[in-house]
Order: sequence, then C-alpha cells, then structure tokens
Amino acid sequence: MMREVQILLVVISCVISSACLEEGIEDAFDLAPPELVSWEAVSEEEILISFTEEVNASPDDFFLPQGRTLTSLTVGGEDLRLTISPPSSPGEALPLEGRVRDRVGNSLTFFLVVYGYNERLPEVLINEFTTQGSSSHPDCVELYLATEGNIGGLVFYEGTDTDWDQMFVFPPLDLPAGSFVILHTKPEGIPEEIDETTDPAASGGKDSHPSAWDFWLPDGKGLSGNNGVLTLYTRPGGRLLDAVVYSTGTSEKYEGFAQKKVLDRVREVEGLGGWKGDSSPLTPGDCIDPDPSTATRSICRASVPQDTDTKEDWHIVPTGGATFGEPNSDEVYTP
Repeated sequence: MMREVQILLVVISCVISSACLEEGIEDAFDLAPPELVSWEAVSEEEILISFTEEVNASPDDFFLPQGRTLTSLTVGGEDLRLTISPPSSPGEALPLEGRVRDRVGNSLTFFLVVYGYNERLPEVLINEFTTQGSSSHPDCVELYLATEGNIGGLVFYEGTDTDWDQMFVFPPLDLPAGSFVILHTKPEGIPEEIDETTDPAASGGKDSHPSAWDFWLPDGKGLSGNNGVLTLYTRPGGRLLDAVVYSTGTSEKYEGFAQKKVLDRVREVEGLGGWKGDSSPLTPGDCIDPDPSTATRSICRASVPQDTDTKEDWHIVPTGGATFGEPNSDEVYTP
C-alpha cells in the first residue's frame, strides 16, 4: 500500500464563454462558470458529482487513471453520474480530471480525488492517545472497532476535515469487532515501520504491537501537546464519526485554546455535535486536560469504551499504564 498521505486535492480552472459575453447577458450569474459542490462514490462503480447549476459534459471530457474506463455518463441538471470499470475498492484513492460547461458555454476544468465506496465501515472510536510522547514512546493514537468492517477510506485528522495539520487515510482492510488499530504519529522513517494490511506482526517500529494493526503517519510530527482536536471521518469530505478535544486551559489567548486554529476547530466539532460540555460555547474546562499525561500515562477510555462525546469518557492511567494494542486499563492516575 502507498505510505504517503493521500491528500484530498481539488484543482479548478474556469473559462468564461465568448458567446456569453457577445450575447450581452445581463444576469451576472450567467458570467460565472459552474462551481463544484460535492463529489463522492455512491457505489463501487458509480461516482456522483454535483455543481451549483445545470451542466453539460460528454465522456470525452473525463480522464481516469490507466486501467480504468468510463463506461457511462449520465447528465441530470446539476448532477453528473459516472460509471467506472473495474469497480473501486473501499477507500481506494481515484484521481479524476474532468470538464463541464453551463447552458451558455462557461466551462470549469477540475482535478479531484474520489475515495472508493465503503458500505462496510465499522463503528470505530478514538480509544487511546498520547500527546506528551518521548523518544522511547512517541505519540500514538489507538482506534477501537466496536463492530466488524472494512476501514478503507476512514480518515484521521489532527484537526478537522476542513482544517487540519496532519491526516491519514486508511487503506482497505477487513477487521473483526474488537480489533485495535494504532496510528504512530511520529515515526522514525525506518524500514521496520511497515503499514500492516496482511500481517499484524509485520511491523517492528517503536511501540508496534504484534496483534494490533500498526500504521505510520508519513513525516508525522507527533501531536500538539497542550491543545488540540482529533477527529475521524468516514472519508475525506465525509461524515464525522468521532472527535476528541483536549486543552490545559492555561493560555489567555483565544478563549483559553491558545491558537485561533484550535478554537475554530473546537467550534466546528461542537457545531457537528462531536463534543459536548456544560458550557455553550465550549470552554477548555469542558475538554480533556492532558497536563498530567506523559509518554506512558496515556489518555484513554475505559476498558469497555463508552462514548458520550464528553470528557467523562476519558481518564489518564498511572505511569507505565499505556496499553496501545490491548484493552485499556481502568486505573486512574492520581498525583
């Protein structure tokens, strides 16, 4: 599998038709080319792309990677439906270049990445993490699968889907309920750091686990130590599945979250219902306090995870109590 971060890339160029200008159309909207609204795989073979207005296109306007063909194109108002062959696998990154025109000939050329349809995405939680990693135990994030399924296309962000510092899109991988997936967010870049898609014991980097599934964030820098937002989405551009918000609350800037980007991400997650507290809007007091944690005092849910989208789901374990790749400890660190 490709180890590089798969970036959701959209490149757009627009052309205003000379016919539109020559006809002297008064409506200013007629001078604007169509705009992309959304794109997603709605089945293993079909891609739906939506625009701000009615568009026209022909099969010759689209280019797919070598080995893939466009078998049909359906134009319906603001929507295009493309059928491709062979079908995509869950979470597979599929580059797509295309061009559309509006009713007066204004054109939009775009390049985007569509992620393969995944109808078997499991229930999955952020289950354990560290933000105060050391050289011996770098920052990690553990995911727990409450149900069986395929994690292909699942995306982790340090941040949110609209604003992030680091991201990782998981490759297709069928896993049973109760599985643990570890994302190592500060790898050394050594050959032993192998993304495990067939053998959970294949990887040999720091804190890899022989029975969990280890993945390594390319060029990962670890997690922000004191203030941050971690999220899981069904896919890039998809639905929020889980979120964690943490803050020491020691800063006097940006309502205690230290940076504007962190405050904006907190408000975004709050608006999506991904994190809740006693205050509205959320304050650092509604979030996990990471200050007592260390490289081996991880921040984790209970051994039987609960998910109320609040800080009450979380605790910090005693020194040496981190259990990445195994059920969490219910012991609580006391200063």
